[in-house]
Amino acid sequence: MRALLLLAVSLSVPACAQAPQPGAAIIIRSDSKMFDSAPPVSDAVVKVLLATPSAKFALNYLSADERENAAKLFRAAEIHVRDPDEDDMIVSGRGWMNGADNDWFWIVRTPHTHPEVIFFDGGSTVELLNTRTNGYKDIRVFWSSAAESVEREFRFIRGKYRRSSQKSKPVDGD
Repeated sequence: MRALLLLAVSLSVPACAQAPQPGAAIIIRSDSKMFDSAPPVSDAVVKVLLATPSAKFALNYLSADERENAAKLFRAAEIHVRDPDEDDMIVSGRGWMNGADNDWFWIVRTPHTHPEVIFFDGGSTVELLNTRTNGYKDIRVFWSSAAESVEREFRFIRGKYRRSSQKSKPVDGD
């Protein structure tokens, strides 16, 4: 019964990023509409994404065509984790740039001038919170399976996002 409730709750999460409202966090999923109108990921951003540990591991499984056209393995959209006048980018992986049961998300700072990955995690949703640490929005990532649900929070410390907490709960079978 609880598994059905969890399924119902997960299906009720919007398929697109929520419009920012005062006091409301922004929830992002890999199928968010914000990715539909985004331009292709630049070569400079692809280069920094492929340098992350998870992407390096996934490179072992790419075909020659996928390696040559690696930008197609990513979808990106503009976000603001700092000042609204400073562009940041959230990137969602596709194909081999995903986990077996979760989506991979990166946040890239200054994507148009000097791209730098400041966040990576896998999950079902990424939530940009209204609370801040060192001027950057705090982040919550949610993931669930038939056996458990996990919620992780990240804060910006010493130049990148670092996990500040994690809560795991088993999904009861009743």
